[in-house]
Amino acid sequence: MKHQDIGLKTGSAQGRRKLSRQEIQKRELSMLLFLDKFCRTHKIRYSLAGGSLLGAVRHGGFIPWDDDMDVSMPRPDYEKFLRLYQAESAQAAAKPGTAQSRFPYLLLSEKNPANDFPFSKLLDPETRIEFSYMQENADAHLWLDIFPIDGYPEKEAGIRRSVRLMRLLRFLLQLSRSKPFTGTTPLKKIGKTILYPLTHLLPTRFWKELMIRYARRRSFSTSKNVGAMTWGLYGTGECLPKNPRLIQMEFEGHKVLCTAVWDEYLTGIYGDYRTLPPEEEQVVHCMDVYLAEENNHDTQ
Repeated sequence: MKHQDIGLKTGSAQGRRKLSRQEIQKRELSMLLFLDKFCRTHKIRYSLAGGSLLGAVRHGGFIPWDDDMDVSMPRPDYEKFLRLYQAESAQAAAKPGTAQSRFPYLLLSEKNPANDFPFSKLLDPETRIEFSYMQENADAHLWLDIFPIDGYPEKEAGIRRSVRLMRLLRFLLQLSRSKPFTGTTPLKKIGKTILYPLTHLLPTRFWKELMIRYARRRSFSTSKNVGAMTWGLYGTGECLPKNPRLIQMEFEGHKVLCTAVWDEYLTGIYGDYRTLPPEEEQVVHCMDVYLAEENNHDTQ
């Protein structure tokens, strides 16, 4: 499939309107509902993940300050989703006037060389994002992250080794696509400036492909423990005994799919997830999201 539009970088803010947090969440909800319908049609398993699942449980929708959307899929379903979405969107693109209405969102697959990350994304092509500390790339549109669920080792020591390795690789990948001389603290600015040339000895895709290869070493189907290893943002707490059962949960007035072991999952990655974090820990992405002027009526 030819990858459409996903190499565009953001330009200046001239001629565009900055979106509010509520408008961002509204567009992300539309992406989630589109994915939900596609997955149910094709019998593809998925679950809300990370902060999106936390929002569903604690708030019945978005965490008030959240600005992204996460779902996860068992690796076999993830591969099926990529294959069918690419095939059907390509078929729609071949028929004049049907692509935008049937497939309004772009798929940025992990297999696409334009994707810097070891997972896939749905992108809203009507938006553009300007990042404060990261170099702009193909993902500079409002997104929905799609994480594959892979097998983990059975023993605790093996789980910890896997988490440590993926944490290191994630750090190197993020550093390779960061902007030098920038950071949220003076120490981070200095550290990034020193390490930046070293990480650019190898391209970002090297770190991405290394993460994917390592995550796929253990089959989801035969593993007892599973988790979103390719990004591994939440450490060992995200690794759980495999439980394929899904339930429906309310999210902004809609029924979406979630893992049946949502309490164990959220406790593993957040601890006391029912308690709101202090205001200084209510973290959002360092970015601004813009909508092209010709699309302003969509959110008004």
